Amino acid sequence: MMMFHLHRLPLLAVAIVFSSTTMAAAQAPGLASVPYCDEVKHIANPAMTRERFASIIGKPREGNFRGTSLSLTGWNDCAFYGMAYYTCDSSPFMTVEDAQQALAKISRDILVCLGKTWTKVEEESSADYAVLHPMLGPASIALNLDQTDDDQHLVRFSLFLRRP
Repeated sequence: MMMFHLHRLPLLAVAIVFSSTTMAAAQAPGLASVPYCDEVKHIANPAMTRERFASIIGKPREGNFRGTSLSLTGWNDCAFYGMAYYTCDSSPFMTVEDAQQALAKISRDILVCLGKTWTKVEEESSADYAVLHPMLGPASIALNLDQTDDDQHLVRFSLFLRRP
C-alpha cells in the first residue's frame, strides 16, 4: 500500500497541474502561435467578474478614451472607450482581401485560445465582421475591418460588456 507524506502533497499538486497544463498545450498546438492569447484571456476573464476591467484601465486620454496597462502583443493603439469597451488595432494590410483573411484567422485563433467556453455567432458574422460570445456571461468580442486615412486596412479587436 502506497502512503503519501503530508509534506509532499503540495509538490504532488504542482506536478499534477504542470502535467495537465503541458498536456493541454500539446493538445492545442495552435496556442503557441497566438502571441496575444494570454492577454486575451487576461482581458476576457475579469470581464466576467464583479471587478470587470478595473485592474487594467489606465489614465484618461482624449475624449472618453482611457489608456490600458495591458495591450495585446502585436496589436496597436490598445485603449478603453469608457469603462467597459476595450479595443486594439492590428497592423495594417495593403488590401481588403488580406485584412479579411487576417480577420478569419484571428477569429479562429481567439476561439482556440479561449477554448470551448466561447463560440462564434455565425448569423451575426461576415467576411468583414465576426462576433464571439462566451457560453455564459455579459462579454462579447467583435472583430471588424476598418480603413486608415492612407487607405490601408486593419482588423479592430473590441471586447465589451453587453447590457442586459
